[in-house]
Amino acid sequence: MTVAWVLLALILGAKVVTAQPPTRLIVDTWRVEDGLPQNTVTDIAQDARGYLWVATRKGLARFDGAQFRPIGRIGDVDLSNVRLTAVLPDGDDAIWVGTYGHGVMRLRDGHVETFGAAQGVPHQVIWGLVRDRTGRIWLSTSAGARVFDGTRWQPPPLPSDLASDGVNAVYQSRDGLLWLATSRHGLLRVDGTQVRQYSVEEGLPSALVTAVAETPDGIIWAATPHGVARIVGKTVTTLTVADGMPVERILQVMADRQGVLWMATHGGGLVRYDGGVFQILRRADGLSTDYLISLFEDREGALWVGTLSGGLNRLASGARALLDRRAGLPPFPITTVYQDHRGTYWIGTYGGGLVQIADGQVRRLSRAEGLPSDAITSIAAGPGTSLWVGTNGAGAFRLEGNRVIDHLEASVLGSPVRMIEFAGGDGPVWFAGNGLIRYERGVVSRVPTAGGLGNNEVRVLHLDRHGHLWIATHGGGLSRIDRHGAIRTWGTRDGLTNLFLTSMHHDDAGTIWIGSYGGGLFRLRGDRLTQVTTRDGLPEDVIFDVMQDDIGRLWLTGTGGMCVVKIADVHSRMDGAGPLLSVTRYGRADGVPGTDGTGGNQPLSLLARDGRLWFATVDGVVIFDPNEIADSVERPSAFVDDLFVNKHAVPVAAAARPLTGRTLDVGFSAPQLKAGGLVQYQYRLIGLDDTWVDNGSRRIASFTNLAPGTYRFEVRAAARPGATAGPVQAIELSVPARFYETTWFAVATAVSVILLAIGLAQARFTRMQRRQQALEVVIAQRTAVLRHEMSERARIDAEGRALDERMQEAQRLDSLGLLAGGVAHDFNNLLVGVLSEASLALGELPPGTPARQHVERIERAAVRASELTTQMLAYSGRGRFIIVPVALEDLVRELTDLLASVLNRGITVTLDFPPDSPLIAGDPTQVRQVVEVAVRSHGGRVTVRSTPVEGTSFTLW
Repeated sequence: MTVAWVLLALILGAKVVTAQPPTRLIVDTWRVEDGLPQNTVTDIAQDARGYLWVATRKGLARFDGAQFRPIGRIGDVDLSNVRLTAVLPDGDDAIWVGTYGHGVMRLRDGHVETFGAAQGVPHQVIWGLVRDRTGRIWLSTSAGARVFDGTRWQPPPLPSDLASDGVNAVYQSRDGLLWLATSRHGLLRVDGTQVRQYSVEEGLPSALVTAVAETPDGIIWAATPHGVARIVGKTVTTLTVADGMPVERILQVMADRQGVLWMATHGGGLVRYDGGVFQILRRADGLSTDYLISLFEDREGALWVGTLSGGLNRLASGARALLDRRAGLPPFPITTVYQDHRGTYWIGTYGGGLVQIADGQVRRLSRAEGLPSDAITSIAAGPGTSLWVGTNGAGAFRLEGNRVIDHLEASVLGSPVRMIEFAGGDGPVWFAGNGLIRYERGVVSRVPTAGGLGNNEVRVLHLDRHGHLWIATHGGGLSRIDRHGAIRTWGTRDGLTNLFLTSMHHDDAGTIWIGSYGGGLFRLRGDRLTQVTTRDGLPEDVIFDVMQDDIGRLWLTGTGGMCVVKIADVHSRMDGAGPLLSVTRYGRADGVPGTDGTGGNQPLSLLARDGRLWFATVDGVVIFDPNEIADSVERPSAFVDDLFVNKHAVPVAAAARPLTGRTLDVGFSAPQLKAGGLVQYQYRLIGLDDTWVDNGSRRIASFTNLAPGTYRFEVRAAARPGATAGPVQAIELSVPARFYETTWFAVATAVSVILLAIGLAQARFTRMQRRQQALEVVIAQRTAVLRHEMSERARIDAEGRALDERMQEAQRLDSLGLLAGGVAHDFNNLLVGVLSEASLALGELPPGTPARQHVERIERAAVRASELTTQMLAYSGRGRFIIVPVALEDLVRELTDLLASVLNRGITVTLDFPPDSPLIAGDPTQVRQVVEVAVRSHGGRVTVRSTPVEGTSFTLW
């Protein structure tokens, strides 16, 4: 889309009367690259919702102010390949289109209904569609006009010789008369059954009439290839090139709401006729081409122009006047504006010097007229009728009667001089140059930062009614020098969260409004600072200038243009009681040139004596009349355009029916033909989340994995960021449950689960019973085995205990037998000695002696004792042998020596032991017993011999 600005001077001539700024038109152009189906626009219309419909030679498109929505295939008809000649909305749900060769079509509810000869359409080439003042729809064709009766197209009551003539346009005037623009018979006026013909003979410039219009004064205008005819009653006059027309071939004529007549020409551009004056707008003035076809005025008063191969043009009246080079200003950026006490306007430019506007005259002062510099940065009042003017590079000078009478060089003030403030009378002049500089009675002094000034980057100065000087700095915050010279500075600790200040305004209530670079707008009331930013509804946080109009509104200049907000609303918001600020913005789309190159110079704006506001911009001075600016912006209505279920398009009308998927995309738009790109959208899906979602300028909402249920999709739109949203558009949606998500399925599933649980429980119970029975059997078996094992274990334990007892008894008897055997053996050995001594004694004692008796008794007692010991040895034989190393030869010799006295005299004992006889392992007592038994024999020869053998035993013989 391209934008151009056009000045249509209401007064012919070179002079520009600034007290009545010229009418300003903004021209926008859309072409194929902007979404238009084709660049030849044959007809334009607006429906009841506000959408613009555009017919082209290659299809139809709907425009909402930001995007074109091409109408492609509908059923079996592909409109993108149909040459259209006319378009007419019919209520909210139908669109009529005329075609070149395919008759008339009605688009409704996603269907196309075609009307041809069978429905009364006399020709397949349609030239126009129009609704008369009673609501009837007329079509004009190459074979006459027809009116639709709801079913068929009926002919008007015309004479037979006129009935089949080609009709290019149908128009009904305010008095109810019907006018037919024909191809061969001029202009026909139909009044019931009465037909009045206006022909060439009666003054028409041509028998071919292409269009008809009526101005508020009742005059009928007829467009022809040879000029435009003006019909008043029976009088016909023609306006041609000789009367100021650029060309004579007029294709379309239209009267707007203001009574201005517009004519679309073939090669001559657009003609505006008002008050007897022709004004011409051509391609050089901003149109995309001079070959025009169609005209249409929308509800907002903008004029839409369909062109031949040039796309779609829109002409909108600028709500603001603009003074630029066409008004006599030099072609340089505007830096500052000022009005002196005499009402003269002064405009500073960066490179073009100083401009003075007084009594409708524009005069330029530059270096050629003696100014020190053409780079003007600030203007302020001086003593008397003089002015102080700041520059970039040449300091500041004082101007009196267009003559420089005082000059302070840049070496004194620094550069640039951004603002000047005069205290009045004999008071000082303050300069915002390289620091804060005071000039009084020819003496220049500088206010040091050491005295409390924030820094030397001074941007704005203001002397209040109390004589205090306020200083806004860039990076050093806000300072004040009172009339006694004391300095106070406000910084971050005082609530000034952004110290880079750009502008300042003192209102009548004593409140100080402070603009910042990045921190929004601050308010200093008393000693308390508060702030509003984009979070509170401001369009941006960079504010180059703050100005107040006479009806209680603040005008804020930023990088994107101006915005207007009520002071009361700002106070309420800053005090914590108000909603988001309702802000009206004015940017390039509204005819406001760039403002982002003007920051840093003061004053950037002024409130003129007539109540209008003047603003310095890069491309000129923009002038607003606050009384013509509405406090609120019209709230656009949003509409749902598309519905996609699982990425498949579904008619929006079918949304109430159950959807077939769980992924949902909803497309929507809001018709706002002016600044449509600023529209902001919010949506919510009640049933999923009741919270409004800010969607910005995006026109689609997407949802996935929707649960079964009913939903309500709501969408609303706001004209621009921060504006209040308009009415809510809603559609009802239903997501059916899949069979496994239905109530009956849930109930059936629950019942099945319960039955299954019961069955499983029963089966488990049965299984557990069986397991219990089996377990009882196992337990019984194992109990029997355990009892048997316990019985066996008890028996074994008893046997073990008995065995232990026997073993203990045996061990006791063994021990006793061992003891008894040892004692008996030793005692027996002693008895052997006793018996031997007794035997020797008896041998010495004669028989019959008293002593012999005693010895015999001793011998008998010893024998008896020997028998007892023999019995004891026999008993003790059950004991254990005590095996020890035994020297057999020594033991035998000892024993034979001991027994020598008692041995039988018939026994010969021979000992036969080899030298170095080894020790034997044995029980000495048992060996003694063996040897003793052997040598105590009754007679014979006893040989005791030892012989080494292999093995573990020995033999005595």
